[in-house]
Amino acid sequence: MERFSKLLKGKLAFGCMRMQCDDQGEIDMDNFRAMVDRFLGAGFNYFDTAHVYYDGKSELALRDGLTSRYPRDAYVLTNKLTSSCFETEADILPLFQKQLDMCGVEYFDFYLIHSVLEGNYQKYTDCRAFEITQKLKAEGKVKHVGMSFHDSPEFLDRVLSEHPELEIVQIQYNYLDLDDPNVQSQACMDVLKKHGKPVLVMEPIKGGGLVFLPDAALEKLAALNEGSPAEIALRFVAEQEPVVMVLSGMNNVEQMQENIAFMRNPKPLSDAAHQAIKEVREMMEDDELELDKLGDRKTALFCIVSDVDTTFNFIAAMVYTQMFNVLCDKALENGGALKQHVTCLLDEFANQKIPNFQHLISVIRSREISAHIVVQTQSQLKSLYKDNAETIIGNCSCVLFLGGKERSTLKEISETLGKETIDLFNTSDTRGSQQSLGVNYQKTGKELMSTDELAVMDGGKCILQVQGVRPFFSDKYDITKHPQYRYLSDYDRKNTFDIAKYVRRRLTVKPDDAFESYEYEVPPEIPPSAV
Repeated sequence: MERFSKLLKGKLAFGCMRMQCDDQGEIDMDNFRAMVDRFLGAGFNYFDTAHVYYDGKSELALRDGLTSRYPRDAYVLTNKLTSSCFETEADILPLFQKQLDMCGVEYFDFYLIHSVLEGNYQKYTDCRAFEITQKLKAEGKVKHVGMSFHDSPEFLDRVLSEHPELEIVQIQYNYLDLDDPNVQSQACMDVLKKHGKPVLVMEPIKGGGLVFLPDAALEKLAALNEGSPAEIALRFVAEQEPVVMVLSGMNNVEQMQENIAFMRNPKPLSDAAHQAIKEVREMMEDDELELDKLGDRKTALFCIVSDVDTTFNFIAAMVYTQMFNVLCDKALENGGALKQHVTCLLDEFANQKIPNFQHLISVIRSREISAHIVVQTQSQLKSLYKDNAETIIGNCSCVLFLGGKERSTLKEISETLGKETIDLFNTSDTRGSQQSLGVNYQKTGKELMSTDELAVMDGGKCILQVQGVRPFFSDKYDITKHPQYRYLSDYDRKNTFDIAKYVRRRLTVKPDDAFESYEYEVPPEIPPSAV
């Protein structure tokens, strides 16, 4: 694809959707400026953002960290028109001008119609988004027009047939999603080849999922001696013929430096590496979690770990990390929020540490994701997350205290409850040669509940603190009064879920199921009963 060869330097793109933030959810500008300097200094120049990324803060970060510090010809900047950011045709041009102002530029090198789906295509059509973006191109405010796409290959073919003027297309593509029925990235790539469109690739590492692979898969890739799992994933995408740019969600200098090292001149993977990737895909092809479907429909996903054996806690942490990454990405693609609210009930939260949770909890609320953290004591949280424990607690809009005796927890709850004003009434009676009587009135403060009072609080009571509301003392809900109580195992042991039986379940074979057949010779020394 020679069309953009003079404009684009290298194939590594700086995606500004997963940026490092501080405890308050603000973008770490010192870190971002250092990354910008390192990226441009290495000879790359493509930056990608959208108005919905960090509610516009991504655009402002680019203004303060890039466009105000470098000449316009030093970088290529891509922005997007997102369907959730406008309601009518009349809203599009003011939105576009706002994006220019927030980014601090007079034009965008690429302007993509964002996250085109069958569900929003009609809105883009009715609001004449395709015609308006072409008008902006004619005026020189946009150099090239394209789209990012998240739907089926059949629908992609239809959109490109109806809008051949689109110059470039961004799709999700990585070696694990090639045949995934929910993504169909290879089929979409084939459609783009058919239409002769250059390709921008997002999610080349599947939101970090191709780094946190099972041990067997990691060992197979490590045996190649061709780089880290992330390097292999990026090089796999970079060597695809229509791909002109690979977006990587780097959020610190170390990640950027690693990617720069091999993306300056990405070498094609060996035949052995392609064979290993094929085997890794076979290992990972069965997906029972379907994390990508959370937020689309009502779903219950249970992650059960031992409360005494911590051996496999890292697996649960990986699931949580991948889940939050997938959900936040889906929310951004959907205009900033999920279609279906997702509630995470994190019981025994102190049993495993979720990486970067202090940041996640500060940003997930606006994405229609909530987290209910359950711990025995606040000291457990501090032991696991150290100084970040205060950030986690501070981002919780509700705190429910059910009782306990751990002193530091009681002290913090007592201090948070505050004090009440009480009247002190003192009398004095001095008897001597002359009797003296005295009365003293004064007001003073007293803890609403002292640590001693909290320690002996009635087991049927609780204290609820809701953000913006004074805390209140309440009865605990009687679960036996709930209309669905009869379905719990507390009501009838027959309702107990047998996890061991579930794991041992065998799928029912259907007449039209297809299978691969293998023949094995059993050595004579192995008894038939062992087979």
